[in-house]
Amino acid sequence: MDFVPRFSHFLTDQSGFSNDEIRGALKVRIAQLLMKAAFHGKIREIFDTLSALMSELPENGGIRYIRVFIRYIAATQERKTVDEFTGIMKKQSERIGENMITAAQEWFSEGLNEGLNEGLVRQIEIIENFLKAGVTWDIVYKATDFDENSFHELKKKLQQQIKPVRNPYQGVALDGLNARQ
Repeated sequence: MDFVPRFSHFLTDQSGFSNDEIRGALKVRIAQLLMKAAFHGKIREIFDTLSALMSELPENGGIRYIRVFIRYIAATQERKTVDEFTGIMKKQSERIGENMITAAQEWFSEGLNEGLNEGLVRQIEIIENFLKAGVTWDIVYKATDFDENSFHELKKKLQQQIKPVRNPYQGVALDGLNARQ
């Protein structure tokens, strides 16, 4: 027998609400304002409101909501708009301005690491293709600067960095759900 949960939800179209009419807990209000502004392309209109609300966010806790919201802004807005908002935030709150700089450094570092890893993966693919084609290690070394030992070390290091995500439910029967797969 299939389990069908019973629930209900309430959907409200807030697009007609003014920014002052959007109420709720601090994080919810910020999220709603950001989504509304991103959808309507009017984020500049709420810069002051957003910066005031974000300066009220606590710095402690498990989730760094300031960075979450900053990432959302960066993902939904043009670079010029993000830079403008960053300037306003720096004036409003030194703490949030520092978080924005730290978030930007993290994004740069993540992008750099992803790019390096992609390059290393491509290098491994090239070497493996050489070996499949019967090319000797002497020629592989001349073409790539990798000998057999350094190639295996690189491959091992890369495999340690890119670990597959383990499914915690793999092999667990959940009321017959796995039986249907």
